[in-house]
Amino acid sequence: MKAQITPDRPQILPPPGDPFAADVAKARALEKQGRSDEAELIYMTVLRDSPKHLDALTNLGLIRYRQNAPTAEECFRAALEICEAEAAKCSDDPAVAAKLLLKRGLVLSYLRRFFEALVSYDRALSLAPDDAEAHMNRGVVLLALGRFVAALQACDRAVALAPRRAAFHAQRATALSKLNRHLEALASLDNAIRLEPESAILYHIRGVTLACLTRYDEAAVQFEIAIKLDRQAAPPRQHAAHLRLLHGDFYRGWQEYEWRWRYDGAKVRSFRAPLWLGEQPLAGKTILLHSEQGFGDTLQFVRYAPLVAERGANVILEVQADLYSLMSRMEGIALALAQPVDQTDGGRIDGRSVRLASEHELPPFDYHCPLLSLPLAFKTDLKSVPAKIPYLHADPGRVKKWRERLPLERSPLVGLVWSGSPYHFEDHNRSIGLRRLGPLFSERLNFVSLQKSVAFADERLMAELSNLRHFGREMADFDDTAAIIASLELVIAVDTSVAHLAAAMGKPVWILLPHSPEWRWLLHRDDSPWYPNARLFRQPQLGDWDSVIERVQTELRLWANRK
Repeated sequence: MKAQITPDRPQILPPPGDPFAADVAKARALEKQGRSDEAELIYMTVLRDSPKHLDALTNLGLIRYRQNAPTAEECFRAALEICEAEAAKCSDDPAVAAKLLLKRGLVLSYLRRFFEALVSYDRALSLAPDDAEAHMNRGVVLLALGRFVAALQACDRAVALAPRRAAFHAQRATALSKLNRHLEALASLDNAIRLEPESAILYHIRGVTLACLTRYDEAAVQFEIAIKLDRQAAPPRQHAAHLRLLHGDFYRGWQEYEWRWRYDGAKVRSFRAPLWLGEQPLAGKTILLHSEQGFGDTLQFVRYAPLVAERGANVILEVQADLYSLMSRMEGIALALAQPVDQTDGGRIDGRSVRLASEHELPPFDYHCPLLSLPLAFKTDLKSVPAKIPYLHADPGRVKKWRERLPLERSPLVGLVWSGSPYHFEDHNRSIGLRRLGPLFSERLNFVSLQKSVAFADERLMAELSNLRHFGREMADFDDTAAIIASLELVIAVDTSVAHLAAAMGKPVWILLPHSPEWRWLLHRDDSPWYPNARLFRQPQLGDWDSVIERVQTELRLWANRK
């Protein structure tokens, strides 16, 4: 999770004599003091007497969004209907219409309908071209859409119009960081901190920016400052946990990693069955282990499921639908369940949030544990990482099917993964265009793409490569990917879920890492305690993929000569 400023909430000018203006203002003040429960009661009271009060409805939705309450979406959708109805009535008043369009864009962004939000902001700016909030919120949406240059331009305009708004300088810093202009981002954050020296989130974002520059000690100081300013703030504690894990301090790292559940909008699931973190005996008990983040996280930490079973538990494993078939065969799993097919954290930009099964819709269980809390439950340190490989296995029937389509009679087969989901928060740093891998295709080897989807430019290049096979969406799920991997002799991948899959299957895998890696890969080593069969190839400098590819090519030639 990366730090970012959420869009500002423009307040619609209340009608003359609005009897609830003071109540809404009081609730906003309570929110800023961290007294959201009291603010929620005020908003509900206002809406009881004025069901179409737009600010009360939107602000109540935001409180419930932070609580991960399903009623948040209901509030936002109701607010959207009001915005659209009121905007149609105000076409003869550009100032009011612009504010309504700005609010509409904000609500659409909370609903993750970013393309529509962008259109709404553009319409607002056509009526009020110097509205600083509209420019800033437009920049937030452009960042969500991966349009980093345009986002920076929008932030620059907002800062020029309102240079005393600390949040605007901070959002500009976020845009600069997405462009890997981290030193400029630090300067922008310094401007923000001069304006609001007691803001915990500004120090937190400054820490994240320093971590991107691998200035980890300085980053840790910034997180500590943020924590002292706001003891209840989850983001600095979460990123402090990342730093501890990155440096191998698992004892404190796993404990602080539990702060992830206090993020705004975190997918906290309400179960009557208690959370299991290793204290209670499990003999004769049923426990639900459930995935909570991306595919790679599930693939890495599902290794603990057999260890839970060894404690005498009846293990129910709930994972993403694309992983269900693969993991239903795991040792120690009594029952596997599939989450909704589109339940991925980074794979969806627009549309409704996906509802996960509630406790009464699942088989009965005595305890539950999210997969990424299992290292804490097992008190995992660097010496006790469970690295019994393989723990995932391909389906023999699918292996046979795919073997018939692979050029096994030729030179050794090497799998390739060069890009991940474009919606991943760090995809601009972790993914590589296929053209950057060009030197590898000069080797006398045959390659197999393990990617389901590729960019248009990569499709055109693949058509010119005689020694690269691509099956794309013929791979229905991870079980198909696993079946292909079973027939390969080596996998070379950027830091994506397929790298975890190949490693969990015991296949030799070379993982290409950005200069500032995810915490799971630690620092200053070319191996991984999680995957003894993996080799890590790290960027020596930010953005330097060329030297990584050169080293991989050298090692690949040596590897091929030994075959």
